[in-house]
Amino acid sequence: MSKKSIIIIIVCTLIFIAASIATVYREPAIEAIYFSEQKILSGEELAKQSPYVFDSQAQDIYLIMEVKYLSPTHEIQVLWEQYDQQEYHTVQQDTLNPQEQGSGFITVTMAKRDGRIPEGRYRVVAVLNHKQRVTEYFEVQ
Repeated sequence: MSKKSIIIIIVCTLIFIAASIATVYREPAIEAIYFSEQKILSGEELAKQSPYVFDSQAQDIYLIMEVKYLSPTHEIQVLWEQYDQQEYHTVQQDTLNPQEQGSGFITVTMAKRDGRIPEGRYRVVAVLNHKQRVTEYFEVQ
């Protein structure tokens, strides 16, 4: 075998290994987050909801996260923060561990205080595995 043939075989092998790794390992991610007064909506309906403004008498406010390639070893922290004067303060914190491996939607609801959701500006920060952060804002009037 010539040197040229050996180099071609090595390059083809490396390409095959790289392609195999890329198709087998999928990076877990929070693709997007949405808010809704309904627990379950289609992706098209979710995309139409922005900007997010809710009535303080709303039945519920749901955070709906579109996630990819999660497993039970992954952790999502959700921080619900309300704007107060000049900064945001955490009003609710949720920690989630998926029960099964896969992709889909995860829904979390905001807790009410005294049967209603206090008026104001809010920010929700979803953090996957203490690394990836996704932030979205909403307002309650």
